[in-house]
Amino acid sequence: KPFKTKELSGQLGVSRLSFAGAEFMEEYLEDLALLGYNYLKLGLGSAAKIAGSPEHAAALIRRKRLITYASELGMDFCHGVGNFGYADSPKELRATDTGHSFFGTEICTSNPAGLDYLEKKYRADFENLKDVKVKTVQFWSYDQGGCGCKNCFPYGVNGMFKLAKRLVPVIKEYWPDAKIMWVTWEFDKYENIGEWETLYKKINNGEADF
Repeated sequence: KPFKTKELSGQLGVSRLSFAGAEFMEEYLEDLALLGYNYLKLGLGSAAKIAGSPEHAAALIRRKRLITYASELGMDFCHGVGNFGYADSPKELRATDTGHSFFGTEICTSNPAGLDYLEKKYRADFENLKDVKVKTVQFWSYDQGGCGCKNCFPYGVNGMFKLAKRLVPVIKEYWPDAKIMWVTWEFDKYENIGEWETLYKKINNGEADF
């Protein structure tokens, strides 16, 4: 069935939707599949959105449509996870700047209420994709993301582990066979703060058995 932005904008109660046409995106996915690309990862840009808003609803519909089409082309889907909050996330839950690229809406994962917020956010997101096969889930620390507070630092092997311990069981509820991937982008970028060394230790002692 053709995807018509006019019909969707009417359903969502907005005057205009500004994104590339679905046919263009589907043709692009076809080209990627023909070139041998076998993984697709799509984000929602949550820091610029308010949960439940027309913009957010449109992004969810569009993402699921493209994931479904990519699956029909033989591509697997990779879901990204970070400590990103929505634009209206409570300020008292927000993270401390890490010195890396930073939205300003990230959530501190050493704050129990912050972990509750992120679990609720991702459960809603996973529920939207529950009939989609997710092969890999990436935990992403920096650029954007992270928290520089003393209880999360260094985030890639501390604060992010706290998030993973909360979310991996939730992920397995929806996709038991999904593989967990730890993204090490920008680890020890500005100085040696022990992220690589600590990660190896946690892998060897079983703390990273998820």
